[in-house]
Amino acid sequence: MAGPDPVEDVSATPLLKGEVAWLWRLLPRPLGDILSAKRARVDGPSMVPTLRDGDLVLASRAALARAALARGDIVLMRDPESGVAYVKRVVGLPGEDIGVHSGRVAIHGSPLDEPYLAPLDSRAAARDGQWTLADDRYFLLGDNRNDSLDSRAFGPVAGGWIVGRVWYRYGPAGRVGALASSPKGR
Repeated sequence: MAGPDPVEDVSATPLLKGEVAWLWRLLPRPLGDILSAKRARVDGPSMVPTLRDGDLVLASRAALARAALARGDIVLMRDPESGVAYVKRVVGLPGEDIGVHSGRVAIHGSPLDEPYLAPLDSRAAARDGQWTLADDRYFLLGDNRNDSLDSRAFGPVAGGWIVGRVWYRYGPAGRVGALASSPKGR
């Protein structure tokens, strides 16, 4: 069974919610994304090939205020009980029926096209199952299903646990650049 694959929190920026969330919608996108950024270091192989162990990423809290999460978005989430943060991909949205078989996802019985997946082996099948997502619950998985601690283990994630949409990798040198996390490139 895969071990934990948390991210190291390298930011001390407080989370802005509630009354000031509307403020992020007023700022131009690049400025809002930068000012609301939460920095994190990927710790572990769960998002290979998209992100690697040691990659430094920015997650935008403003992006969550601007638009609803979409399937394919890469997000930074924090477990409220342990405080551990994880970088994962959104594969299931509120109200959906999710099936995972041998690491492959089906939404309401239809296979999900996931071109970002690492090659699958027998470890991916260790946590097969079916889930029905309640309102404000998301199903988050690592791109490396063979070695990822994700919703297959800890269950669907409440929207309030999601800190931001990961949009930029700022390190290491040679791997810097924007991430097209969702099919729409948001």
